[in-house]
Amino acid sequence: MSIQENYSETTNKGKRKAQYCNLEGHDDVICNYDQYGASIVTDQLTVPSSSQHLDLVGKALCRKHYNNTYLATARKGEATKFGKTPERLTRFFQLPKGAKMCHHCLYKTDIDPEYINSPDYLPAKEKFSKIPKESMRRFQGRSYVLGGDVIYSESEFQELESAYHEVCRELDEAKLELIPLSKKIKLMAGVLYTRQHVYNEKPIFNPDEFKKILEESEPLLRGFFDQLVAGTNPQAKSHMTNEKNKKRLVSFCYFLAGLNNKFINGFKAEVGFLLDASGVSSSAIETLASVGLAVRHETIARKKAQHVEVHMDTMGGFLVKNNENLIVLNVDDFHNIHEYRRSDTTTTHDIGHFVTILLKALPEMASVSYKNPNQEKSIHNKKGRKSAFANSESSQETYDERVERLLVHNYDDRIEQRRVDRSMVDTKLVDLKEGSLHTTVEYVDALRVLIDIPKAETYMKTQVLIAPMDYPGQLNVRRAVTLRIKFGDSSGIPEQILHVVPMIGPLHVSLNSRETV
Repeated sequence: MSIQENYSETTNKGKRKAQYCNLEGHDDVICNYDQYGASIVTDQLTVPSSSQHLDLVGKALCRKHYNNTYLATARKGEATKFGKTPERLTRFFQLPKGAKMCHHCLYKTDIDPEYINSPDYLPAKEKFSKIPKESMRRFQGRSYVLGGDVIYSESEFQELESAYHEVCRELDEAKLELIPLSKKIKLMAGVLYTRQHVYNEKPIFNPDEFKKILEESEPLLRGFFDQLVAGTNPQAKSHMTNEKNKKRLVSFCYFLAGLNNKFINGFKAEVGFLLDASGVSSSAIETLASVGLAVRHETIARKKAQHVEVHMDTMGGFLVKNNENLIVLNVDDFHNIHEYRRSDTTTTHDIGHFVTILLKALPEMASVSYKNPNQEKSIHNKKGRKSAFANSESSQETYDERVERLLVHNYDDRIEQRRVDRSMVDTKLVDLKEGSLHTTVEYVDALRVLIDIPKAETYMKTQVLIAPMDYPGQLNVRRAVTLRIKFGDSSGIPEQILHVVPMIGPLHVSLNSRETV
């Protein structure tokens, strides 16, 4: 394809663009088609008599040649009125001094976005610059000129302007009220679908935030949520009841949107997760799903699997981010005993026992290598551990300062010295699983959850995890380490267990110091 054939058509302006200029090298003008393109000359404009010998129709002209040769022309059938080219346009187009421009081209130049968006283009000066400042007034973002023959005074004009804007607002509200309910529901469904499936955002349960999102995303929904609230007869109810009704209306809006588009199921999915976590049977969930109040049990299982994958990716990113930082491992049990013990025909109580696994990164401390070249003993030996942590311990810290550190686990709200140390920043929950921690096997199974994360396995190949534990935790983890060292793979204990270093932490020292017999 030749360079003359390499052009494109722009339909928004109705004229063709090219990437060459037929007058290149014809005179001293330097072409700029590589920067701004070139225009194909059509027969819609009258060619100046001084340029008719060039036979320009059908040819491509760059911006400079077009301005020098063609700018001072008008369309056929229109009277051509020429005027002196403003100095700002003379400099911008690099025109010769004394060049003239028709009024039509001058007007089009000042409104053409191709020119006015250029950083070198200077807009025309406002005509108000010659008007005395005392005759100008600004009101509601607009400038007004008050002459001596005005009908209204300044205060009367401002009142008229305010009344005008008030009428405009009332008209806008009237237009919104004329929108049928079916269209509003469809518009709301479009907003909620975009949030769930395009931006992957969770449902909104706060009524004020829900209303704000609807009105900002779709202006035609302004006042829609307020109309729903007005339908609940809020004048006859207390503030607390009205707030509860607003939250119920949010649920109602999600259900209405779900009836319009079945793929808007984020709210029903949250209801299904709550039912599943509460131990509701699959048949009960399917019954609620059939009436449109929740998603099906299969959908819940699929969503849970997706959440697990996302959580694994989140944990992997956390470990990669803190690959060179010290990471503290916490494995402990949690007993859900703060509830009513209401017996039934089969049980006397409903107490849950859980295992919590957390990781806490310390960006201000470097990680501890499992194989220290200065380490003569194993890291699970007292001397070897002291050698491995020699760089991490502060030798300048006094005994009293170390005792003061125990305040970190005094959770009295009046004590603020260790609030930063108690922060949950850089803390990740690996898993919260049902079970107990009484045997070595249970501790090993809990650690397998962490070891099965690929990034965690990579981190533990060369570094260790510090694990502050109480006495049962230290006993069982040390026993697992001993069995692994003694029997190897035949013990059934993963090798990564050797990279977990249990030790008593300040929490347990603080608790032991306050325990009474």
